[in-house]
Amino acid sequence: MNRTDTGPANGATRLLLDVPAAARQLSISRTTMYALLKSGEIESVKIGTLRRVPLAALAAYTARKASEQRAAA
Repeated sequence: MNRTDTGPANGATRLLLDVPAAARQLSISRTTMYALLKSGEIESVKIGTLRRVPLAALAAYTARKASEQRAAA
């Protein structure tokens, strides 16, 4: 079977994303995503040697950025 999507086979939402998938979720480059991870602006977890980004961390980041922008306006 040749799948074109990278989502779970059963249609469930992934809790953790690899860095390129997390970058795609935010419509930013991988380089920018790695910079946000390194600075601690977006939380990530290590599983063995793999770096994964929780969906909740992306939601928290976007909510925080939206709040900051509203406060600055």
